[in-house]
Amino acid sequence: MPPKARITKDMIIDAAFELLKTDGIEMVNARKIAEKLNCSTQPIMYYFSGMNELKNSIYQKADDYHTAFIMDIRYDEGNPLLEIGIRYIRFAVMEKAVFKFLFQSDKFADKELLEIIRDEELRPVLEILSQVIKLSPVQAEALFEQIFFMVHGIASLLANNQMTFDEAHVLNLLKAGFKGAVLTLKAEEEKKNDKHI
Repeated sequence: MPPKARITKDMIIDAAFELLKTDGIEMVNARKIAEKLNCSTQPIMYYFSGMNELKNSIYQKADDYHTAFIMDIRYDEGNPLLEIGIRYIRFAVMEKAVFKFLFQSDKFADKELLEIIRDEELRPVLEILSQVIKLSPVQAEALFEQIFFMVHGIASLLANNQMTFDEAHVLNLLKAGFKGAVLTLKAEEEKKNDKHI
């Protein structure tokens, strides 16, 4: 039986991910990863055909990390959408380099906006929204879309600038935006129902 490899593919991805978090994706290269693992670049070249393949693996790890963070819903705000929103913004503040890599590196090229909103991982949140706020599945999706772009705008500003994050103020903005979006959706539904009478 051959001896177990000292450096594994997962070790390389983990080291690259740590470099991403501390230094940004621009500083992730085979030499830096090898230094972090105290090895040559040979294992990196063995497991990955090139930096693009490695960056795809880093992206998947970063995406899983981000999803676990924002979906750790504890109902602190009593509303899953507001909680996901504030956690998304917290992530942008706490993990600026990871946020930029995930959302500002052209990974969504050739995708439509609705593809992001209709991600299967969000399905449970949309179902809870439908039940808690008494919205149809289509309305829940529309509500999520409206709030998501507001949340992403705030998160992007905070991730790209040395701004002070006033969480209480941001939460009030989200609550106001949420309330306005819900009222608008319900008013549109009432208009439709009035036309059918």
